[in-house]
Amino acid sequence: MVSHRQDLIHIDVDDHEALSSVLTALANTNGGILIVKAQPGEDPVQIVTQTASQCQPPVPVSLAGDTDQPHFDVPRSQIVHAAPDGRVWIHDCNNSLRQLDSHSIRQLVRSRTLGDFERTPVPGTSLEDFDPVQITHLLSSAGPPPNGMDTIDRLRFLGLVDADNTATVAGILLAGKAPQDWLPQSGLIINHYVGRHQKPVVRKLLHGTLSQLIVAFAAYRQQQHAFSKSLPAHGIDQSVAYAIVQREYRLYRPITIHDHPDRITIIWPAGPSHIAGAGISSLDCYQRNPVVLRNLQRGEYIADLNTTIEDIHYQWVKNGYPAPEIHSDQHNVSISLFKNLLRKNDQERRLAPLNTRQARILDYIQEYGSITQRALQALDPETPPDQLQQDLMQLVGHGIVSRLGSTTAPVYVMRASNTG
Repeated sequence: MVSHRQDLIHIDVDDHEALSSVLTALANTNGGILIVKAQPGEDPVQIVTQTASQCQPPVPVSLAGDTDQPHFDVPRSQIVHAAPDGRVWIHDCNNSLRQLDSHSIRQLVRSRTLGDFERTPVPGTSLEDFDPVQITHLLSSAGPPPNGMDTIDRLRFLGLVDADNTATVAGILLAGKAPQDWLPQSGLIINHYVGRHQKPVVRKLLHGTLSQLIVAFAAYRQQQHAFSKSLPAHGIDQSVAYAIVQREYRLYRPITIHDHPDRITIIWPAGPSHIAGAGISSLDCYQRNPVVLRNLQRGEYIADLNTTIEDIHYQWVKNGYPAPEIHSDQHNVSISLFKNLLRKNDQERRLAPLNTRQARILDYIQEYGSITQRALQALDPETPPDQLQQDLMQLVGHGIVSRLGSTTAPVYVMRASNTG
């Protein structure tokens, strides 16, 4: 039996197949603590260690606490691990085990090429460089600690300090007293344009921890766009939060926001290991900065990363705006959010002929009544998940398909006007 709660996973140690799947999934995704339940006479340490050694390559594990139910620390690995039977597993954004296909495995391998910069220690820093208020907030958001963990152990577990108590990149970004003194590229630049001016009339630089940047941008947006009552404000804020989580912090370029009268364009450095150019793949669950992501999610500064871009797209087309435009190359990713509502004669732009993939999606919905994200990928496994998601979102924008259910597990059905 396997049960999940954020970074903690409980498992019966005698379920060897599930144990190997969980071990590789933790190593391939964001790491975590594995709590095992053993039967009388069983040695859980020996079983976990032996199972980890049988994975390909072996998964590193260490005993994190010796209680009635021993728990093991499984760190996020720099390489990709497979179970003894050759299957590759991850934890998706719903904390469920998911087996990867060949296309997803290649993406996972590419994402590992540069390592985890966010866990790199920042030379010259120590515990004194943390803001006590931010540390208290992060520890409170993380919930009760595993048995036997003191405050320093929890900071290490959260990825904020290394074994020598030196602050990591993630620690400075999330809880530093002056993050931009250590990482100048971590701020936000806002260029505000008026009328047809080619140059910004206001240039604003935001400083602070990542959560403070998100709050500061929301305050700016409320001040500048108070007149735009129908503009999906939450979508703008989440786009910025998404950029903060997804950017490559080793690159010496800040996130830049161009606020034009007709659109907002957010540009962030991505680097060559960026997964899935459009950024809407479920592979973003194990993206570049998992420590940053988990801590901001706990503080509710960003929603489920797996559906963030999809939700932003949905909010824009639902409220009558042109669909956001997303572009990426080897160096940057950008998303443009348009402020002007579509006019009635512009609706014709939404009615372009359907491609063959979209036709298959509609055939599936008509036959089975609905389609889920998992069924969508199974329908056409040779097509990249981002392309399938874009096809589906165009159907939503065309008014042919409607989305039902929660943001984490949406179901897509034919609109009532298109049935029959």
